[in-house]
Amino acid sequence: MISDLIYISIGLALLWAGGNYLVNSTVSLAKSMNLSTLFIGLTVVSFATSAPELLVSTQSILSGHYDIAIGNVIGSNIANIGLVLGVTTIISVISSKDMTKTIFSFLLAISFVPIILSWLEIQLNTYTGIVFLFLAIIISSVILKGDKEAADFEFKKSKSILKDTTLLIASSLCLYFGSENLIQGTVSLAKHFNISEKIISVSIVAIGTSLPELSASINAAIKKEGNLLLGNLVGSNIFNILLVLGVPSLIKKFEIPWEVYKIDFLFMMIFILMLGLIVYFASPKKMIRKEGIILCVCYLGYIYYSYTY
Repeated sequence: MISDLIYISIGLALLWAGGNYLVNSTVSLAKSMNLSTLFIGLTVVSFATSAPELLVSTQSILSGHYDIAIGNVIGSNIANIGLVLGVTTIISVISSKDMTKTIFSFLLAISFVPIILSWLEIQLNTYTGIVFLFLAIIISSVILKGDKEAADFEFKKSKSILKDTTLLIASSLCLYFGSENLIQGTVSLAKHFNISEKIISVSIVAIGTSLPELSASINAAIKKEGNLLLGNLVGSNIFNILLVLGVPSLIKKFEIPWEVYKIDFLFMMIFILMLGLIVYFASPKKMIRKEGIILCVCYLGYIYYSYTY
């Protein structure tokens, strides 16, 4: 058991470091290429912070651990709203703008896709993977044409493309080996305690792969970049579905069992609707600490329920 915890700890540490440096190097490179700030914040950062989920889920699918892959996506989307957004809102009051509502509309629509596929017992395969990737491109294009006055995410502009490229490669390797260690430790620990891989995936694995979002969000909260923070989290949730489910389905067919995940899907939609209520109604143009506390408490309730039902 000690060795399992060591594997998990090493995996989480590598995912944290890899995700954090991947965000910085990717954004720096994007700025060097004169990409728009809005595009960088809502697509590049979102892609980068979703990389751990993509690596973990792809590795899990290839090794036959489907529950880890699927639970990771659902659990990460819940963690992004309940844990990451909750914690950052407690740290700092977050202001939001109309662009966030547009992105939220995308999230609400995209979140129903895996639910419908699961309910209809439709397999994810090469064709669904292509459709998912196409949707990701379409959404990115719409975001690029969006509000040009979105807040700037204050990363330092690249002084060396070679340095950033090297950092990008190094951080990607950290994510790869981090996902390997996390999966190995998680599977072994689940067997040791006779706990299903699904339960551990929606909790430990999901939190671990959400560490880059947490790091980037705390950074944004400290810099008072609330609109971009919300856009990044919502964008990450969108790409968690389209890319983290889409890419593995290009490699190997798999199905999301409705009976196993219907409760988790319900919780995911509840958290998404809670975010919608906060963005649209609770505190006009801002999120306050009370709302962050509510999100964190609800997330702890979900984790408790996952381990007891």
